[in-house]
Amino acid sequence: SRIPELSAENYDHLVGRARYLNDPLTVAWEAVQASHLAVDSVLDLERKINGEYPEDMKFVFEDRGRGSMRFPSREYTQAYEASM
Repeated sequence: SRIPELSAENYDHLVGRARYLNDPLTVAWEAVQASHLAVDSVLDLERKINGEYPEDMKFVFEDRGRGSMRFPSREYTQAYEASM
């Protein structure tokens, strides 16, 4: 969720008209299968980026709501997004 939060202005949010799906369950499972095929590649990219950043540069604390929350840093997130 951090990538879209930081890069939302780079995305085209107008994707055109919706189309009717005759078999939405099949389409959903196809998306699950396609995503699963990318798991090892995504984890390899994350492992690589993770090794390039020292622990103190991976995360930041930001005030959200009633307290501080820990998030991946802007630089770390941008490097991760660029690697994909």
